[in-house]
Amino acid sequence: MSKKHNNYIINPLTNRLIQYGGVTHKKLINGKTPCQISYQKCQKDLETGVQDLFCKECDKKGYYINKQWSHPLSQITHCIDSYTGKEIPGTRRNIKDKFINCNKY
Repeated sequence: MSKKHNNYIINPLTNRLIQYGGVTHKKLINGKTPCQISYQKCQKDLETGVQDLFCKECDKKGYYINKQWSHPLSQITHCIDSYTGKEIPGTRRNIKDKFINCNKY
């Protein structure tokens, strides 16, 4: 049985978010996942001259890639939730100092 917390539902077997705000992670909006929509919007912002912006990348299924760079010119990486794109607290690392395995989150 899934646990329901306010606007989200957690799968008890995987401890992963399966629904947020009434919209499941598989929900498509005009045929695109939330990650694809976010990436497309970010690319448009970059084209219009917005600086210091880093677009979160999506995998081939349209989910957020769970390890992202904090900024394109930095050596800082962090883990994010593959479904929501939100950073997982405590996961920022300088790649020179320590490797982080985001698959465990």
